[in-house]
Amino acid sequence: MVKSILNKILNNKHLSEEEAKDLMDNIMDARFTQSQIGAILVGLRMKRETPEELTGFVKSMREHAKKIKTRHPIVVDTCGTGGDGLKTFNISTASAFVVAGAGIPVAKHGNRSVSSSSGSADVLERLGFNINLSSQAIEDCLNHIGIAFLFAPLLHPSMKNVALTRRELGIRTFFNILGPLTNPAGVDNQVIGVFDKSIMPTLAEVIKNLNPRHIYLVHGAGGMDELSLEGPNYVIEIKGNESREFFLDPEQYNFQKVPSSEFVVENSEESARKIMRVLRGEKSFDKDIVVLNAAIAIMASDYTSDFKEAIMMAKDSIDSKLALSKFETLKTYTNAL
Repeated sequence: MVKSILNKILNNKHLSEEEAKDLMDNIMDARFTQSQIGAILVGLRMKRETPEELTGFVKSMREHAKKIKTRHPIVVDTCGTGGDGLKTFNISTASAFVVAGAGIPVAKHGNRSVSSSSGSADVLERLGFNINLSSQAIEDCLNHIGIAFLFAPLLHPSMKNVALTRRELGIRTFFNILGPLTNPAGVDNQVIGVFDKSIMPTLAEVIKNLNPRHIYLVHGAGGMDELSLEGPNYVIEIKGNESREFFLDPEQYNFQKVPSSEFVVENSEESARKIMRVLRGEKSFDKDIVVLNAAIAIMASDYTSDFKEAIMMAKDSIDSKLALSKFETLKTYTNAL
């Protein structure tokens, strides 16, 4: 199989969705050597992956992930692609607690840092969370507290078959952008920060093939993989197989314009301090950018279709200390296991 697939890729021919899924099934099941996997990844990168190929890859990765069951009809995720290189604090992690504090269940999918100063797993460990939980414990957190952290390496065990090759290649591959689409809780309501605006239309086509409930792809002003306060943000909204593009300007919602450099941190310790100041309700630009990003996640939940109301819900979650309460309850629970 591998020779025929490689010949097809190297001759610049695209795979069907079925062929792509079959290819990924074989990779996930460790049927290829590391050299063969490396050749496939590089060949696809040079050819440029199609939405059909990426859809097949996602479907296979979802099937190979451990499943997290939930009693909630709607669950939100704020996991982004990472890779913007700006080294800002963990905005999407902070916003996850704000969304949960607003009464919307959150399954926060995440990993350790690859290109940032601090990945979501790194900062949560710094904040005192136990992230190494069983599937059952994660389900308990999600079902009883309304928020859980889904540590990717524990829930995607088959990814170990490509870890060495990815590390040795040292280049960005499709795995970097597909992580947010493989949440083990089967999340259909989501905001996904994207590091590269140019890949968003392709990613949108992949998502439409998966027929989601409500997803926002966002690329922030200044290159941030979050909504930014620096200027208008490029957004693609996807519902089912329909999508629309627009720009979201924070100044239209009374946010002050702030450069992305304001949010840069050196390490997970600095990120943790910023998150705690936000959750304690301290007035700052950090709080503003978390509110902005939590608001669009609230919109993705379909609780409201009014962005101004979503902003107020995010602010109330922080000011009422409900977001902080979710944080403390989850932290206590994970350490009691």
